[in-house]
Amino acid sequence: MTKRIVTVEMDDTLSTVKGIFEHIQFHHLLVIDDSILMGVISDRDLFKALSPWLGSFSEKKKDTVTFDIRTHQIMSRDLITFQGNKPIGILSWRDILHALDSRKS
Repeated sequence: MTKRIVTVEMDDTLSTVKGIFEHIQFHHLLVIDDSILMGVISDRDLFKALSPWLGSFSEKKKDTVTFDIRTHQIMSRDLITFQGNKPIGILSWRDILHALDSRKS
């Protein structure tokens, strides 16, 4: 489990989420509301939600509007949690693979 977590609020914009993903090496952000876990957003969720034309010569106003989408609109809500919904860490498939690989050594 990765104990260092990064969270965003339910009404944060995808622009905020994109900025966080650009500066950290995580692939998931936890979405909280009053310190209660509400969902998760992966970097793949973000890329699916943003216009593919952003930053290109074909970019139009409607493409930049996708930055204003709120996290609660694209987050995954079906989560598996242990002992409640207050986040203390995140267990990803990478953590599991690393643990399995460590057992072989």
